Amino acid sequence: MKKKIFSIFLSIVMVLTAIPFMHIPTYALTHDGYTYQVIDETEKTAMIVGYTVAKTEFEIPSTINGYTITEIDEEAFIRCKTVTTLTIPNSVTSIGDNAFKYCSNITTVTLSEGLKKIGTSAFENCTSITNITVPDSVTKIGTHAFYKTAYYNDESNWENNVLYMGKHLIAAKIELSGDYEIKNGVRTIADSAFVYSKVTGITIPDSVTTIGMKAFNNCSSLTSITIGDSVTTIGGAAFGACGSLTSIVIPKSVTSIGSYAFSSSPSLTSVNYTGSKCQWDKISIGNYNDSLINATINYALGEHAFAEWKITLESTILSTGEKQRVCKVCGHTETETIPTLEPYLVDVNSDEKIDMNDYNIIVQIATLSYKPTEIEMLAADINKDGTVDAYDAIFLQLFINSQA
Repeated sequence: MKKKIFSIFLSIVMVLTAIPFMHIPTYALTHDGYTYQVIDETEKTAMIVGYTVAKTEFEIPSTINGYTITEIDEEAFIRCKTVTTLTIPNSVTSIGDNAFKYCSNITTVTLSEGLKKIGTSAFENCTSITNITVPDSVTKIGTHAFYKTAYYNDESNWENNVLYMGKHLIAAKIELSGDYEIKNGVRTIADSAFVYSKVTGITIPDSVTTIGMKAFNNCSSLTSITIGDSVTTIGGAAFGACGSLTSIVIPKSVTSIGSYAFSSSPSLTSVNYTGSKCQWDKISIGNYNDSLINATINYALGEHAFAEWKITLESTILSTGEKQRVCKVCGHTETETIPTLEPYLVDVNSDEKIDMNDYNIIVQIATLSYKPTEIEMLAADINKDGTVDAYDAIFLQLFINSQA
């Protein structure tokens, strides 16, 4: 009897293991072979959270029942062995962690422009993916997003121990050593891309906008970093545990530095910042960045980031003028005096004397009885208001009298 029960149990197990795993959360709605969850009822957005029918081709719809699909949830298609072709529409901005992990039979993946985030291990161990185009729109690539795909495993895709996918740097091998300059045109450095590598110096080009979390974590030989002028985000723990790091160039484009970004990097003593102190103070700096905060910050623009000087009051031969500039960050205003004009600048007849002859020419210009040259016109405008009139004559006469 026991043998019979065991035999039945074993048969059930064998049948169950033959059925593809389907990720079907209990809270999800179902439509046309997909399960989805509403994200925002007002915005009419939803995410795909799983599937009910195992297919060879999954062409994710851009809308379901009036909701725009903007996300693929974490583990939504994990271990789906039937899928070979995957198409994700341009409505989707985020692919969650482990979303397609272990989908070992996928050979073709189409990711559309509009995608911004590819989660941790999203395509890990998709061992049949030989090629994939990551859109330029992507700004966040999680750790091991493409780890152990056929593309990752193909040594011919690695350039000097570094793996790129389009305009994105995906990973670097631990053996990478010496100074390394990231290719110009790269936009994103993936999470954990250089972790534990032996690089000593890194140059990040102006094209890069995002440095991922833990991107250079535990690079114990790294001593210096130059970050390009377009980076806005330095991810959490990006340069954590870089014990040899002594200096770094941070551009004024940076708006946020994640927690632990420079933790356990005690040798960091000098930061060269391309902006001003008030710009630095505006950066959102996460917790546990004592090494960064306690370092000497060298501000390329001093205390403030001023706009160009603007003249608020023109100077004349009798009175000084004034100019101002305003800090673009905090609004602080600086004012400077413009010296009085040199007399030669109002020598209307260019005889190297300022006298009544110049006065008479100004009167003739003001009364339209004399047509001046361009140089004469500029000199005759004594108060620099853009016109030549009686006021200019009065100003010049006062100056002549003051010199008598």
